[in-house]
Amino acid sequence: MCWAAGSNFRTDHDWENLIRAALYSAKVNTTLEPVIVIDGEPSAFTEELKAAGAEVIFHKLSFQDALEQHYAGRGQNLHVYTGAFLRFDIPLIETRADYVLYTDCDVLFLTNPEFLPEEMPRYFAAAPQALPDDVADMNSGVMLINISNMRASHPQLLEFTKTHLHLGLDQEILRAAYANTATQLRPELNWKPYWGLNGKAVILHWHGPKPITVRNYLQNPEFSSHADWNALFQRNPEGYLQAERLYGDLLLGARAAAAQDETGFLRLTVPGRDPFWGEYFAHLAALNQIVRQSGAPLERSIFFEHQMEPSLAPRFELVEKRRNFAFFAMLGTAMLELGFNAGHSALLALTANKNLSYVAIDPLAHPYARPCFDYLRSVFGNRIKLIAGDPKTILEQFSTSGFDLASIDGAHDFPTLQSELAELCRILPPASTILLNEASHPPARAALLGAIAAKRLKIFATPLPPADQIFLEVTSCLPPGR
Repeated sequence: MCWAAGSNFRTDHDWENLIRAALYSAKVNTTLEPVIVIDGEPSAFTEELKAAGAEVIFHKLSFQDALEQHYAGRGQNLHVYTGAFLRFDIPLIETRADYVLYTDCDVLFLTNPEFLPEEMPRYFAAAPQALPDDVADMNSGVMLINISNMRASHPQLLEFTKTHLHLGLDQEILRAAYANTATQLRPELNWKPYWGLNGKAVILHWHGPKPITVRNYLQNPEFSSHADWNALFQRNPEGYLQAERLYGDLLLGARAAAAQDETGFLRLTVPGRDPFWGEYFAHLAALNQIVRQSGAPLERSIFFEHQMEPSLAPRFELVEKRRNFAFFAMLGTAMLELGFNAGHSALLALTANKNLSYVAIDPLAHPYARPCFDYLRSVFGNRIKLIAGDPKTILEQFSTSGFDLASIDGAHDFPTLQSELAELCRILPPASTILLNEASHPPARAALLGAIAAKRLKIFATPLPPADQIFLEVTSCLPPGR
């Protein structure tokens, strides 16, 4: 399906970055075909949008003269209004598709939009604005447009618009011109930060304060903006905090893509940013739902504390562990992880490194483990495999391996850790990398020092504190005990 968004290069509210994040999220999280409609001239930014995979169409609003005449001398921002009304001309611009998804530029796509049969509109479909269940309060920031019918009614819409500009902008005009004929979209297709995070949200819409303003709210309790924006932020500061984190990660992704950073390392350059969260958000929600349905407490991971209720937002205090793990996953092409749990680290690794194959060894002691693996298998296909059993026993059956990465949990007893490290040194080729988690745990430290003394391992790096992780390089393939 075609996704269209209109812009006239407003300079307020950091719109260029909003467009970058929206376009990147559409490219990585959907199968949509992006079209950016520009009321303006070619520029370095339009070339950047083309390079990022968007079709850029330059178009002057069909009733620009009427707008100029109506707003002449009123001291109002005609430039803003022109951009808002661009959606009216989409049926004139797009001639290839039966339906087009139109959104404002201040959106993030969290997963691929799919529409129910009852959401396919006669003219257009839209979701509620202020409250998820207030169907009468339509928001035009996300619209599914029936191209042929809206094109046929376009002359009448223009005449109505010219005589009803006193009603307001595009949204108010559409409400009046198509009274009682708009089709209802699910609120998840136009989700707002002030409603809080929702694992089923498809499109997150920055209706109200934009990320640059939200950062001011979060950093300065005394900050104040427009009264209505202040009120929206105060409805759910936590929702805005998490939405800004999602936006920040996707914007980093857009910048890395523009820099042709195939490694993905640029995603890790800003401390405190949760790497790739904007790309695995919907899958994290699915894994957490499986855990909740199992009724079993969640074991500790780099995402959540022990027996913590899994949430849509990974625990922020563990963000550096996730940044280090993402970096680790980018260092190779084949990872072995001792322990799978609910698959959160597997999700991060496979998202961070699109060329990675992943194998976990896990005894499947938790009822959620196998269903979580089955879900990730449906997402990543043959890139992920699971070997059921005790890691120590399974490792002893390996003669060699094709792995160049291995992750091990240091929160175990000394004999187990000593055996696992020795077996990994036996099967991994020299220069392979091992990530030891919970490295300050006394048994882990003792096992590590023993492997270093035996010249099987050396410390490759000690990542950012307080992550409590160590990168190790395999230096010898000698079998255990020799």
